[in-house]
Order: sequence, then structure tokens, then C-alpha cells
Amino acid sequence: KMRKPIADLMISNTRRHATPRAKRCHVMFSGRFDKDERIEYMQEVEDELSNKYKINTFMVKAAPGQSFAKQTLEGLQGMVVMVAFCSSQYGEKTGVGYETFEELKYAHENQIPIIPVRLCHVYPPQPQKEAKGKECPCCYTPRPERDDWGCGQNDLVLNKSLVYIDGMTAEGKYIPSKDLARKIHASLSKNDFIREVSTSFEGDACHMCTSCTIS
Repeated sequence: KMRKPIADLMISNTRRHATPRAKRCHVMFSGRFDKDERIEYMQEVEDELSNKYKINTFMVKAAPGQSFAKQTLEGLQGMVVMVAFCSSQYGEKTGVGYETFEELKYAHENQIPIIPVRLCHVYPPQPQKEAKGKECPCCYTPRPERDDWGCGQNDLVLNKSLVYIDGMTAEGKYIPSKDLARKIHASLSKNDFIREVSTSFEGDACHMCTSCTIS
């Protein structure tokens, strides 16, 4: 079955009737920070959206001495839309608390629209727990176990009715960051979110978080 083109992207749980607790003003990037290559890729996409398309973006970047949890909460509470960078381990329930499992859960429960970006071969992602299961009879290495919580939530939220942006080439590599930024912007525009997240509308600027404040 053919997927719908990006122009007809259906964003999950459109929250037109939801009552936000605070002024929402940015596009939050949700992704696993377990590989430098992916982190760099997400930062490149963010830079393109911010500089070329003038979009308020939010990506957790906790430096030494800063609170990862505080930044995550700031991002969640101020997001209009969440872009989910769906790598193979996206949505894993690690128990840390501030993780992609909780970010996806928050967006779903608070009716925040989600734009998924496929960055893995199996979609929705089927995260695996750390290899602590039964040993392989051939090599005696522990087998990874299926993360039932993460897989279940991914299947529910990132379901077939929610069209994703394909972030991979036929060879299994990431598409150019500029191309992905353009597709995300097209989705935001198609679904009428530009005014809510664009820095071009100074009168609508958010005053809740530092990254979105326009002086």
C-alpha cells in the first residue's frame, strides 16, 4: 500500500481543542543521544530550520553542570509540535525518566502533534533491552530482550495512520540534513503551524524559555 506524500502528512492527535498549561512556541526534537553521528545530524537539521526557515526549535543540549531533566521539561512544556527522530532504539523504556519513552508518552497524552522521521529499517522502532537475556547457544553471548513497554507504545502512537518522513536513502544512510529540514518545514506549513513556531512573528514570541525568547 502506497504511503501518502509529504504534502498530505497526517500529524497525530491534533490538539486544536487542547488547553495548554503555558504558551507553546517551539518545535522540540526528540531522539536518542546514544550516537555522535545522530546527534550531529539532528543539530544540522536544527540549524537549517532555525537559520534558513526561521523556526523556533528546541533540542536538549545539557553541558557539564547543567540539568538534563530541567531542559527536557522546558522542551516538553513549550512545544507546539514534536519531531521524533525514530532510530532503532527510539522509545526504549530505560527507567532513567527523562528519555524518548517519556517524551513520546507526554506528547501523546497531551495531544501534541508528532512528526516522525524514520531513521531505522524496522518501523515503528522495536527497541531492545540491554543484552542480559538467555545466552546464544552458538557464541554464548547474552541475547537482547524485546522492550515490551517501548515497542507497545511505539506501535500505538507511531501507528500506520501517522505518515512518517523517510529520513533514509535506499542504501540505508541519512538523507542530507537540508532535505530533511525542508520536509519538516513543509509539514509544519501544510498543517498550519508556521505562525506558532516561526521567529518571523515577533508578536507571538514565547517568553517562557530562553531559547524561544525574541528580544
